[in-house]
Amino acid sequence: MKPTLAFCESDTHAAMICELQRRSLLPVDHVLATGRFPRLDATNLPVTLFTPDPSLPPAEVWQQAQSVALGLLDRRDLVQFQDQGWMAEAVSMAGKSAGAYRTLIQDGYLTFDTARAFGPRRFLWPLTSKLDWLPLRTPRPRLRVWLNRFLYRQHYFGITRPDRALVFGEAMKDRLVRQFGMDDTSVHVTGPLLRPDSLQTDYTPPAPDRPLRVLFLDQCFLRYRRMSRKAWQENYLPLIRSLSGFDLTVKLHPSQPGVDGADVIKSAGPQAVIAGNDRLPETLSLPADVAVTVSSTAFIACLAAGVPVIFCDCGALDRMPKIRHELVANTENSEATSAALQRFHKTGIFPLNTTGDPLCRHLFMPGADKFPNALRL
Repeated sequence: MKPTLAFCESDTHAAMICELQRRSLLPVDHVLATGRFPRLDATNLPVTLFTPDPSLPPAEVWQQAQSVALGLLDRRDLVQFQDQGWMAEAVSMAGKSAGAYRTLIQDGYLTFDTARAFGPRRFLWPLTSKLDWLPLRTPRPRLRVWLNRFLYRQHYFGITRPDRALVFGEAMKDRLVRQFGMDDTSVHVTGPLLRPDSLQTDYTPPAPDRPLRVLFLDQCFLRYRRMSRKAWQENYLPLIRSLSGFDLTVKLHPSQPGVDGADVIKSAGPQAVIAGNDRLPETLSLPADVAVTVSSTAFIACLAAGVPVIFCDCGALDRMPKIRHELVANTENSEATSAALQRFHKTGIFPLNTTGDPLCRHLFMPGADKFPNALRL
């Protein structure tokens, strides 16, 4: 296998690079990073830091990112953990131009098959595919981005059609094949790279004689433009405020900017415990009777610890599908979430989903050989 360049945009990506190296799954020998991630220090890998100057025009940033990536891709393959966004698309296109073999591994932020194209839209992906091959120095192909927003509405994971993709479950594989025309044999269902040893189906009912311990799993929707400022203020922050009457712990998202994190902390109220923004381990270590989130895949750590999870729809682009599982429930808004929590506290019975796809369709928990087998193909 050729030496591999890993593109790192978050602490989760850094953790995944560490795991790839620890298990010798890919010969990563260099990292291109958009920030300083202390976790990478343990790998002893050389790191090239690229932090775009916010004062520069977008087209110039796009070209700089491609130039830096091209310089590092000489005689290297490329592994990415997402391929949407300014930097990720620039690096992907540089990889295409360099003829690098590109592997895309689903990360912990891009969740599941939640944005189904409808009607004839799902058959129109070839209209945008031809725009992937624009000359290298062409500014960001905004037309392609606009068309995909029209055609696919939300998720663009896999939009650059890499040579190989490793995904959480069959639902994501189906979407990559359907929306972006990827070859069925190039998409491999491996489950998450970072995963707990097992998931639970039983929970411990909350003690009715003490406040319900609620863990809120934060998401940084504004930074990644996954939610409008209006929805953030009218739906997301009120959801957090509605939880302040419980024994609330807030787990800030690792990438949450300080100014937005301050809004989250203020909404949680002075009695809430703020758990910080370190990445959660694969099994939850925070005390909780129940967790609430919009779409955080940290819910996997909750299921590993037997902590039930409520997904609340707050108007974000990441709208979790309804999953049929003993520890999963979906609610439509903050009022319904608060009511479900009160019932759980009073009755000790979690209001689980009775309809929806089984969890295994979205989250496959295989043996340890799935990743190395997929990477050897």
